[in-house]
Amino acid sequence: MPVAEPHPGGGPGYTERNIDLNGVRLHLVEAGRGPLVVLLHGFPEFWYAWRKQIPVLAAAGYRVVVPDLRGYNLSDKPRGVRAYGIDYLLEDVRGIIDACGAERATVIGHDWGAMIAWLFAMIHPHKVDRVAALNGMHPVAFRNAMGSLSHLRQTYYGLVFQIPVLPEILLRARNYRWLRSIYSEHFTDEDPPPQDQQAWMQAMSRPGALTSMVNYYRGAGVMMKFLKTSVQPVQAPSLLIWGERDGIGIETALPTNHWAPDLDVVRVPEAGHWPHSDQPEIVNEALLRFLER
Repeated sequence: MPVAEPHPGGGPGYTERNIDLNGVRLHLVEAGRGPLVVLLHGFPEFWYAWRKQIPVLAAAGYRVVVPDLRGYNLSDKPRGVRAYGIDYLLEDVRGIIDACGAERATVIGHDWGAMIAWLFAMIHPHKVDRVAALNGMHPVAFRNAMGSLSHLRQTYYGLVFQIPVLPEILLRARNYRWLRSIYSEHFTDEDPPPQDQQAWMQAMSRPGALTSMVNYYRGAGVMMKFLKTSVQPVQAPSLLIWGERDGIGIETALPTNHWAPDLDVVRVPEAGHWPHSDQPEIVNEALLRFLER
């Protein structure tokens, strides 16, 4: 299956627009017509993370809508940790679906976007046709894994991010060296091409972007409290795609099926934390099969 490589500013058949909701302006990239599919990126990316999926899904007959999540790239960056609480993030997704004039959507997320997708499907089942997650386990599975040493070794930065000011200094140091190393170390075959590195650097260096990204982690306590009282099974058909070269093993994620009983699992052995970039053909085929169920 061919994989397109659109420019970070968009591509043929793409449209870009801003929508105002929940007190923020969100930047969206859209392509295609048909049933609505919303793609949610993770840390520390932006809509361009889905560059290899957008044209394929659009060509298959879906309306693909990809936001820069609040705080990222061209979307607003509200001040304060509370603005990045999970309740605001879920309302953003609902607002995007409503702004598209749709009653329901398939929601697909990676990393933080997967966390949001799982919770949105759990809290707003009437708005979700299907939910898919790429290297992002159900939040309860994530919470339950937090005590393990192996999990802590891979997610230690989330604890560092709780410190005021210091994380932003460290992230900006040496021309964003640590953030740039994330991509180089997690992609399995080779360093990302210069075009991709330039796109990420531009997004990361926008005023307020670093603090906004870190505030997702600083605000995660709201989500953990939320999980103590509001957990219920995901009713929608669900898909978990896992790049098996991720530092977090799939065995940690498999308990997701306790909270998503209609779950399919696709393992991608030759992919790391970013399977949709490492092995886009495999991921695209899995997503299309899932959408056509």
